Amino acid sequence: MGTACSFAGEVYGTLDLFVVDGALLPGSSGLSNPALTIGANAERVMDQVVPRLG
Repeated sequence: MGTACSFAGEVYGTLDLFVVDGALLPGSSGLSNPALTIGANAERVMDQVVPRLG
């Protein structure tokens, strides 16, 4: 986030390409299974993407 893509998951320099998985998380999301963190982040991104595309 912030380096290769925006905080909304949009990849810089590429139109309508979004990252909505664990690759979006900077660094490590902790020592436990990050599934809930990735799921919550994906929902946050989709809340921003869907109104733009619809």
